[in-house]
Amino acid sequence: MTMKKLTVIMGVLVCALLSGCAANVANVGIQTSKVSDATATCSQLRAELLVAQQQAAAADKAGDWQTARNVGAGALGFFTLGLGWMAIDTGNGHSTDEQNAQNRVLILSSLLAEKGC
Repeated sequence: MTMKKLTVIMGVLVCALLSGCAANVANVGIQTSKVSDATATCSQLRAELLVAQQQAAAADKAGDWQTARNVGAGALGFFTLGLGWMAIDTGNGHSTDEQNAQNRVLILSSLLAEKGC
C-alpha cells in the first residue's frame, strides 16, 4: 500500500470514529408534570399549556434543522474524504424534548378539562 492510500484510509477511519462524538442532548428543563399543577388556577394552567406548546414546536424545528445539517455534513464528508462526517449530530435530544413537551401538553389539557376551564 502506498503512503497516500494509507493516509487516506487512516483519515477516514479517524473521522468515522470521531463522528459519534457530536450529539444533541435533551433539555432537562422540560418536565412532564410539576408539583404546582394540582393547585394551579385555570389561567396558570393555560399559561403553562402555551409554554409547553411552544417548547414542542421548538423541539420539532430543532429536529428538522438537525436533519438538514446532517445531510449537509454527510455530503461534505463524501467530497472531503470524511472530514464533514465529524459534524454529524448523532443525538436524539430534540425528540426527547418534543416527547416531554407533548406529554406536558396532554397532562395540562386533561387538568384543564378536569377543572372545567
